[in-house]
Amino acid sequence: MGADTFNVVITGANKGIGRVLVEEYLSRHNTTVIAAVRDLGSAARAFESLSVGAKRSLILVKIDSMSETDAHDAVEALQKTYGIGMIDLLIANAGMGNAYDAAASTPLNSLTTHFLVNAGGPLLLFQAFRPLLLAASESSGHSMPKFVVLSSAIASLTQTGQFPLKSTAYGASKTAVNFITQRINAEEEWLITFPISPGWVQTTMGDTAAGVVGMSQAPLTAHQSVSGIMRVIDGAKRSEAAERFVDYDGNTIPW
Repeated sequence: MGADTFNVVITGANKGIGRVLVEEYLSRHNTTVIAAVRDLGSAARAFESLSVGAKRSLILVKIDSMSETDAHDAVEALQKTYGIGMIDLLIANAGMGNAYDAAASTPLNSLTTHFLVNAGGPLLLFQAFRPLLLAASESSGHSMPKFVVLSSAIASLTQTGQFPLKSTAYGASKTAVNFITQRINAEEEWLITFPISPGWVQTTMGDTAAGVVGMSQAPLTAHQSVSGIMRVIDGAKRSEAAERFVDYDGNTIPW
């Protein structure tokens, strides 16, 4: 992997939005994609259809958002096995959302599990990859690195009550991760950090949620969402990152 290669890490990379992000970044010149998944065996099978050229630029690592050690182990493997010394873009895509309860009926274990995956997972990911992001910021020829967290419009405190889904545990966990990204952005002046809502996407999670409110499927395809997400990431500036919570189309969502 050359020093001028653009290195991107994507968690939750074997399906849905993550899978499309992997495919689209692999199509870019001089880009290495580190696809983080929970199960390396099933992920290897999922990526068998990629072209030979794309496979040469793909590295698979194991990161389970519930694990306190996986992200650190992945960084060690990237450094020792693959010679990866810096990361230009870190995308925390992995997440969960499987409860649609009102606040009055949300079990504590549902709340804590959603917080561990959706808020704790991105925090652990940042902590582990921080040295590699910092290395990119200090390298000539590399632009300011970025840490991007896929959040949700349901995290908006201003719009609470406007969504058809109650999703207390999921919404609270996404509001929490928005705070974490803003905290990181305030502390790390060499890094561009921001949350982005991918929209309501036709994934397993998105379509299940659509069914709860009587819809046949979510309104957006994964490719539509990813196309917008990548445009927003490409154009992101540090001066704006602390000010705006945006969706895949760059539209502002009230905090």
